[in-house]
Amino acid sequence: VSSMHEYSWKILDRAFTFTVIRNPWSRMVSGYNDKFSSSRMGMWHKGKIALQILNNYRSKNITLRDIRKRGVSPTFMEFLQHLAFDPIDQINPHFHPQYNMLDLENVHYDYVSALEHAKVQSEEIFQHFKTRNLDSVSVPGPYDSSSDPRTERSTILAKKWFSDISPELIDILYTRYKPDFMIMNYSNFTDPLFPFPLYNSD
Repeated sequence: VSSMHEYSWKILDRAFTFTVIRNPWSRMVSGYNDKFSSSRMGMWHKGKIALQILNNYRSKNITLRDIRKRGVSPTFMEFLQHLAFDPIDQINPHFHPQYNMLDLENVHYDYVSALEHAKVQSEEIFQHFKTRNLDSVSVPGPYDSSSDPRTERSTILAKKWFSDISPELIDILYTRYKPDFMIMNYSNFTDPLFPFPLYNSD
C-alpha cells in the first residue's frame, strides 16, 4: 500500500493539474438554489441537510416529514447562518470553502482558473493537451462566450439577497471564506464588476 501511494504521488507530480474557483458570494446563492429550492427538496440527503439547518435556526420541532410532505425549507438567511456559525465538520462538503478542499498549501496546481472567465481560460488550459475542436470543450461552468456573468441569475440574486443581510453576518461569512476571495481577489457583491476577479475584469 505504501509503495502504491508513493507511485501515485510520483504520477501526480508529473501530471498537469488545474482547478476552477468561483466567487464565493454567487457560489453561496447557487448552492442554496440547487439544494434547498422547494422543487428539489425530495432527495433524502438534501432533506437531512435542510433538517439540520431548520432545527438549529428555526425550530427543534420540525421533522423530515415537514420537509418532504409540506415542502418546508430553510430560508437564505438560515442557510447563511449555517455556513457562518456551524462547525465546518457539520457542514456538507458541497458548501466548504474551496481553499480547504483544494489543499493549496500541499498540492501544486499548474493552472487555477476563475469560473467567471471559464470560456477563455478553457482554451488556454486545453491548449496544453493540444486538444482539437476547442469550441466543443470547456471547463465545466454556467458561463459561455454568449453570456456575461454579471447578468447571470446567481449574480443578480446575490446582489439582491445579500443587500438584506446584516453587515455583521456578511463580515463573519467573509472571514470564513476569506481564502477563497483572496485566491482570485474576487469582487464584493456591491462592486459593479461583481462577480469578476478584480485582477482581470475584461
